[in-house]
Amino acid sequence: MQAVDGKTLRLQLPAANSELLTLLALPPYWLVDPKQPTSGTGPITSINGIGGMPPAERVGGYWGSKPSVRQVDIEIEPDNTKRLDRFTSGGVDIGHGFTGSQLLAFSRDPQHASQLHRVPNTRTTWLGFNTVAGSGYGPTDRVAIAETIDRARLTDLALFGSMLAVPATDLLPPGVPGHLNRQLPAYDPVAAKTALDAASFPSRIDLYFSTNATVGRVATDLQDQISTATGRTVVLHPTGDFFNQAALDKLPFFIDTWSADIPFPSDVLENVLRANSQFNNLRLFDSSIESALDQGRAATSWDDALKAYQQAEMVALSQNRLIRFTPGSSLTWCAPGSTSRSSLAPSPTTGKTFASIV
Repeated sequence: MQAVDGKTLRLQLPAANSELLTLLALPPYWLVDPKQPTSGTGPITSINGIGGMPPAERVGGYWGSKPSVRQVDIEIEPDNTKRLDRFTSGGVDIGHGFTGSQLLAFSRDPQHASQLHRVPNTRTTWLGFNTVAGSGYGPTDRVAIAETIDRARLTDLALFGSMLAVPATDLLPPGVPGHLNRQLPAYDPVAAKTALDAASFPSRIDLYFSTNATVGRVATDLQDQISTATGRTVVLHPTGDFFNQAALDKLPFFIDTWSADIPFPSDVLENVLRANSQFNNLRLFDSSIESALDQGRAATSWDDALKAYQQAEMVALSQNRLIRFTPGSSLTWCAPGSTSRSSLAPSPTTGKTFASIV
C-alpha cells in the first residue's frame, strides 16, 4: 500500500482481483480519515462512527445535491407485531423485516397497498444434487425433476403470494450484478414422469432441508408438486444440522440457499460452484467452470468479469446441476407524503430488526 497523495492510495496486489473495487465501496473496507469523526462519504453520515444506533445527520459540505433529510434516528424493535403497530400508527415512516403473513395482509388493505415496495436482495434458493452422496440423479433425471416444479405456484402458496420471493430465472439473484433472465426448463409434469419411468427411477425421493420455517413451507409444496407429477413418494427430512450434514456429503438431494455479502457475482459463484469451496454442497467439479471462475476473478474490466462469471454459471445451469426456483426480495413499507422517513431491517449485530426514524 502506498499513499501517493492526500486523495490517492495505490494498492499492489499479488494477483488481479475484480472484486476489489466493490469491496472498497462497502463499510468494512472503507478508507477513512482518522481525523474525521464521521463514517462514510455519503450525503448522510453517522456522527459517532459505525456501530450501535447513533443518529445520522446531513453532511453540510456534501459534494452532490443537498439531501432533503436532516437527521435519521434509529430505534431497535425486535417484536414483529410492535414494529407493525409503530408503522401503522405513524411512529416510524419506513419499515421492513416483517413476516410473510403480515406482508400479505398489508398488501390486501387498500389503504396500505401503495405503501408496499419490493427491492431485489442478494439471496437465491435452489434444489441441489450432491455429486458424491450417491444420489443417482443423472442428466435426464435432473431435467425431469426440474420439469415438475411450477415456480409461480411455489411462490404464491409457500411464500405468501410472492411477498417473500419471486420465481428465479438465474442463480445470481436480481440484486447482484450479472443477473440474467435465463431460459428455465419448462413446467411439464407429463414429460417428467415419462422420463423417470423410462429410466426406471426409484419410487422414493428423499428431500433434505434446514428447519427454517419458510424453507419448510417450500419443501412441503415441492413434496406435493414432485410426487403428484412423477408418482413417486417424496419423503421430507428437516435437518437441524443441515449445513454440517451437507458439508459431510450426506445429503443427496436438498434445498440450499445463499445470500451474498458482497454485491458482486464472485460472492455467489465462488462459494457455490468453486470446487474447493467450503460451501460447494453440490461437490461439483467441472474444469470449464473452474476456468471461467479464474477468468472472472482475474478480469481487469467490469464487463469482462461479468461475462466470465456468467459463463461459469451457464455451465452449471445447462447441466441442471442445481434447479433454481426463488430469489428473495426485500420488502419495504413507506408513508407517502410524509415529511420524515423511517426503516425496519435486520440489525447487523444482533440479527434482530430495527426501526429508523428520519
